[in-house]
Amino acid sequence: MWRVLIPLLVLSIIFPSTASTWKSKLFISPHGEDTPSCGQPSEPCQTLDHIYELHSSSGFNSTLLSLAKGNYSLRKSLTFEKVKDFGVLGGYDESDSNVQVEITCEPDANLAFFFSENITLQGLKLLNCGGWQDSAISSRNPNVVKFRTAVHFDYCRNIWMRNVEISGSIGRAANFYEIGGVLEVTHCVFENNTAGTYAVFIPQSTDIRESDQKGIRYTISGGGIFLSLNKFSRNRPTNVTRAEHETYIHGNKYAFTNCSFIRNELTGEPVSSYTFQETFDRPFSRGGGLGIFFVGDASNSSVLIQNCTFLANKAQWGGGLQVEFADNSSRNVLKVENSVFERNVGYSAGGGARVGNMLTRGASLPMNEVRFVDSVFRANSGGWGGGMSVYGTSIFCKCKHQFNSKNIFSFHSCRWLGNKANVGSAIAAFLFNQNRDHIGPEVPFHVEFNQSQVKNNEVIIREKNVRIGEGAIYSVDVSIVFRGNTTIANNTLTALALDGGTVELHDDVEFVGNRGFRGGAVAMYGHSQIILMKKSRLFFKRNTCSDKGGAMFIEATGSPQISYGAETGKDPNACFFAYEDSRSDFDLWDTQVVFQDNQAPDDSSGHSVFATSLKNCHKPGETRVKNSVLNWNFIRFITTSWSDKMNSTGLNRNHSEIATNPIDIIYNMEDWNVSPSEIFNPTVQLRDEKNNSVRGIINVSVTVNSTKGDDSSSIHLQTPSSLFLADGNISRLKLGGDVGRQFTVVLRHVGRQILHKVIHVASLERCNPGFYLKDGNCVCQEQSDGFSRCDTNGKTVYLKRGFWAGMDRMVDGNFSIYPCPHNFCNCPQARNSESTTLIAKDECVFIAEEMCRGNRDPGSILCGKCKPGLSVVLGQTNCFECGKYGYLVVIPIHLVVIFGLVMLTMVLDVDAVTGSLNGCLYSYQVMWQIVGERFVFKDHFMFFIISLFNFRVRIGTHFCFLPYMDYADKLFIELCKPVLTLLAVVILAKLVGKYPNWCFSRRVRAPFRAICTISVLCYTGITLACLRILHPVVIGDKTVLFISGSTEFFRGKHAAYGSIAVLFIVFFVVPFPLILMFRPFFTRILQPVFNLNRLKPIFDVLQSCFKDQHRWFAAFYFVCRLVVLVIATYVPSGPVKRSLLEVTCITILFIFAYLRPYKRSVQGKEDEKTYAWANKSDAVLLLNLSMMAVFSSATDNDNIQEHNKAALTVLIQIMAYGPLVVLVWFMYRKARAHCGSGWCKDDEDPELPPLSETVTYAATTGAIRYSTEAY
Repeated sequence: MWRVLIPLLVLSIIFPSTASTWKSKLFISPHGEDTPSCGQPSEPCQTLDHIYELHSSSGFNSTLLSLAKGNYSLRKSLTFEKVKDFGVLGGYDESDSNVQVEITCEPDANLAFFFSENITLQGLKLLNCGGWQDSAISSRNPNVVKFRTAVHFDYCRNIWMRNVEISGSIGRAANFYEIGGVLEVTHCVFENNTAGTYAVFIPQSTDIRESDQKGIRYTISGGGIFLSLNKFSRNRPTNVTRAEHETYIHGNKYAFTNCSFIRNELTGEPVSSYTFQETFDRPFSRGGGLGIFFVGDASNSSVLIQNCTFLANKAQWGGGLQVEFADNSSRNVLKVENSVFERNVGYSAGGGARVGNMLTRGASLPMNEVRFVDSVFRANSGGWGGGMSVYGTSIFCKCKHQFNSKNIFSFHSCRWLGNKANVGSAIAAFLFNQNRDHIGPEVPFHVEFNQSQVKNNEVIIREKNVRIGEGAIYSVDVSIVFRGNTTIANNTLTALALDGGTVELHDDVEFVGNRGFRGGAVAMYGHSQIILMKKSRLFFKRNTCSDKGGAMFIEATGSPQISYGAETGKDPNACFFAYEDSRSDFDLWDTQVVFQDNQAPDDSSGHSVFATSLKNCHKPGETRVKNSVLNWNFIRFITTSWSDKMNSTGLNRNHSEIATNPIDIIYNMEDWNVSPSEIFNPTVQLRDEKNNSVRGIINVSVTVNSTKGDDSSSIHLQTPSSLFLADGNISRLKLGGDVGRQFTVVLRHVGRQILHKVIHVASLERCNPGFYLKDGNCVCQEQSDGFSRCDTNGKTVYLKRGFWAGMDRMVDGNFSIYPCPHNFCNCPQARNSESTTLIAKDECVFIAEEMCRGNRDPGSILCGKCKPGLSVVLGQTNCFECGKYGYLVVIPIHLVVIFGLVMLTMVLDVDAVTGSLNGCLYSYQVMWQIVGERFVFKDHFMFFIISLFNFRVRIGTHFCFLPYMDYADKLFIELCKPVLTLLAVVILAKLVGKYPNWCFSRRVRAPFRAICTISVLCYTGITLACLRILHPVVIGDKTVLFISGSTEFFRGKHAAYGSIAVLFIVFFVVPFPLILMFRPFFTRILQPVFNLNRLKPIFDVLQSCFKDQHRWFAAFYFVCRLVVLVIATYVPSGPVKRSLLEVTCITILFIFAYLRPYKRSVQGKEDEKTYAWANKSDAVLLLNLSMMAVFSSATDNDNIQEHNKAALTVLIQIMAYGPLVVLVWFMYRKARAHCGSGWCKDDEDPELPPLSETVTYAATTGAIRYSTEAY
């Protein structure tokens, strides 16, 4: 008994208004039994189907079906017509807060109500339901469309659904047509209602199953709830009069509270991808979770959606929610409050929600209203409007400035977070302009945002190669109003895109960290405007773009060929920035626009603003090239350290915050003076309205100033295209044709702005050095020694390292190539703007002005002349500025040094040529020639040792001798140094003979070894100087001195220098070794002229160390020096020279090793000096020199790997110490032989008598010639 009374008490509490009207209460329980008398509390029925059959004849007015807790099965559809005060209550023996009753439907089973009132469904869970019902499409449609739904209401009033869950329906969860009065849906769940297994996949993600049968079409869509108020012309279930129809579509209240719409998918009928707005005749693709449509004359109704969740619903249009007011509907209100839209998908439009106001054209009815309050749109996606899509028609309004009448849509304290779409990732607003030609009298509707946030929304590009998609907020001709503090941050592909729309800014709007292609924060197209109200503030911070406009991109309206503004008296409000007081001057606006740290790829793109033109914003009197646009008082540009950090990551920023399309072309006439086929990069700058250099495309065309009979095509472009990118210049332009023909170049800007410039060029220039003209093209000359290749740019020539090239009119004007004197020429590398190919290690670029080094004149032949005002100096090869009287210092210093060294050598009796040190002296004197000019001794000590043995003591500075001295003069001075040394020997010998008691004479007893040593040193110096003075080269048709290319060979002063050098060669360099080699022969031949026996002591010193049969070997090392110096001087650098030096060194080694010329001790002659160890030491030194020659050839090859070259270089520098080791060992042996018991004996040589008068006479008469090199 209590089990019956308790449910009745609960029902009376829950339904106080209807409990008294329920005259019949029928009970159903899973444990009941279907009998003819079941339905009483003591005898409940078991199934809904049975109780429906029992009472269908009598009707269900004022009836409550009470279902006990448990599972039920519904085998067929239950249809209720003209039922009043009917309810289905689940779990009458439990709390009403939980769904306790589960009804599983068989195929084609559902609940349907027609012309019923006061219907209550509570505490039910319907599973897998879906019966066929007629759609309310237009009655003019020849077909009747049937669809599936779990619960269906048509022409009903006052419906309550509480704690109802509809899941897994094959079709819609609930469908409501013409619901009058009240519809309350509270604490309900609609989940996984789709087309199910009946769906057939077709494109546009549309599932459909339909068939034609006697004018009936069947479709299975899916979705949550569908609510619509339709026109009277709809397909009605029975004969309903217009008056009756009108009673259902006005003044109704619909409330959805604490409901959840989860994973419902409205697949519906296929839709066209080219249609933006669906018609009501195809209602099966809109509103995946909840769809609401008021059409016809529906008015004064309200819809409240409060505390609802829309999760993962899908539809073609409006994935979570779809609401539309259409036709003449008016005064209807939609309010969505505290609701969440998350992960919904609207394949075509409106991922989270889609709301629209589609009025009949010309209608001036009071407006419908849509209000969203404290709602969140998160991670929704769609094609148009990922978070939300707003659309509507233009509104007929007699008063232009009645803004309130146009605020149809408003969003207060709403957030759009992480939504995705192709257009309008957060919100997309679209105006259907019903004005003819889009001109009056109807005005756009407004969308108002108050205290809202739009963050982290992402525009999805569907096609990788086609950039279609833009805007977190995208507006097409819609007016957007911002009130309160609005934050739009971290959105991709532009935060706000206005396509003809406007923005009213009342309070504070911030765009922070947005990224875009054109316009990081805002992109404006057409007649778009930002209307600033008093005290408003617009803030752009750290927005970036990848093309143009770091913060804003503006595409101005109007023809680019017409300059608007002050010239036409245009209203300033035509500017993209406008003010509520349209008569106020820009600088008097009481508002703020701040740009801080916005970034574009470069200055030409506008770090803050890029506008195609600023012409619409000019003040009176301003022009396109001189204006104050965007430099007004209310605009500020701020740059902080954040911009510097962005620069370090690759963005280029200088100073330009504003940029526009170009309005002028700047060029340099001189850049067009080029040769045929020469690739050049002429200066072509595009200047914008702020005088910034910007990028653009230039079309280049060439025409010939031809006369009658001329070929107009003789000058032409030699590029695949005539279009070039202008970024300060245009790159890789090339012309072809005849030299000397006048032509004209026309530069045209390709773009919205029409610009062109005409350049009149005199003619094409002659071919560049290394090229010659052939068939209108400059082609590369034939290759020669030192020539590597020509670059494809038509002007760059590559030389082999160590060669000089040039064109000099003083020769014959031809391009000549010749080996360059050592350290005279640079090896320029390719400039980035000129070279088109990689340069090899052994290649140098011919750049005339960079050819010479050491302050030499780059226009001189072989770099043999100093620059004007400079002079050749002693001690270095570079040129320096010198005074007039340097010789007054240099000559005394050299005389003191020469006499001092000669006297010191004579006193110490230095012996370097009596066999023991012949090999050491020879090795160091020819070592520089053997290792080659390009080898550098990095060891300063070894460099000093080699210089000392060559009688060249370097002190790290230079000496000026005469101003304007050239290299020919320097060579003659170098020749004079050893000559002066020999004169010093003669003078000192004469003084010693004349004044025997002089302190110096008493210390010089037998100086012949020292005199011979000096003679050997001077021989190398004199030989080298003479060979270099007599080294001619032929450049063009003239012969010049190799070391001094500006000096013609044996012309002018060189005739004197060369004659003296020839005399030294003939009378000293060649005869001296010949006399040593054939002494008896020359003594007999020269007896009538000169008695060589007077020089017997000197010859004895030079020959005493050799065997009797090899005394001629005293000339061997002199001949070797001469051969090596001749090869080093006259053979050009290269493989041939290296091979000759290697062969020479090996041949010398072979001869010496074969003859072993030095004396060895003979048994019985213990007092005779032995030089046996010298045979071994010299052989080792000659072998060492030969190996250095071989290794140096390897390092001279540019193809060798760097680490191998470094290893060989170190090895050669170590081997250079070989002669020094022999010298130290010799000194040690000599000291050990002459010292005993800690005391050293006097080193007296009994073989050599004191200096005789005969020798003294010979020296004074010049019979003895000594040679030293002080180079």
